[in-house]
Amino acid sequence: MSARGGSSRGRGSARKVRRGGRRDFSDNPLDFDRPAGEDPSSDDDDREEDDGFTDPAVPAAPQPGLAQPAPGPAEVFNPNRNQKATMKLSELGNADSAAASGDGMFRSNGQLSRREREALDKERAREAYMKKHLAGQTEEAKRDLARLAQVRKEREEAAKKREEEKKAKEAGRAATKSESLSASKATVAKRLG
Repeated sequence: MSARGGSSRGRGSARKVRRGGRRDFSDNPLDFDRPAGEDPSSDDDDREEDDGFTDPAVPAAPQPGLAQPAPGPAEVFNPNRNQKATMKLSELGNADSAAASGDGMFRSNGQLSRREREALDKERAREAYMKKHLAGQTEEAKRDLARLAQVRKEREEAAKKREEEKKAKEAGRAATKSESLSASKATVAKRLG
């Protein structure tokens, strides 16, 4: 409850003017210089009251209240747009030879930028490393091969152990089977005999 004794929701907030509010749109977008409450038809009445005579030889002056036709789309310069460079025939031969030799990013003047050069060096170094790695000449490749040899050895030992256990199990089954057969024969012989 508020100090005034009313409800806690407040009073009269619906009557206050707030930002945003209702928007008034004009019929003619070119009426920015006219006050909002002024009627656009009052200007037309003033013009009609001049003298009523219009000279057909004098072209009518454009009325400021009427909309002018919009100009067509203008060509805007875009600095981010890549434009295709034209090459001379002599430069074209140099670019083709560079492309054939595997050097990408070859410019018409034969120079690479620092970033392009670094990217090219990085790619060449990566390819050389992969070639050495596949040949087993790098430290990482040696560690991988040693780890693989260890895993193979452990798997072979585990396979041998499983085979031995399987043979022992079969031998145990055969022994228990023969014992059970001999025991069953003995019990049958007792019963019959």
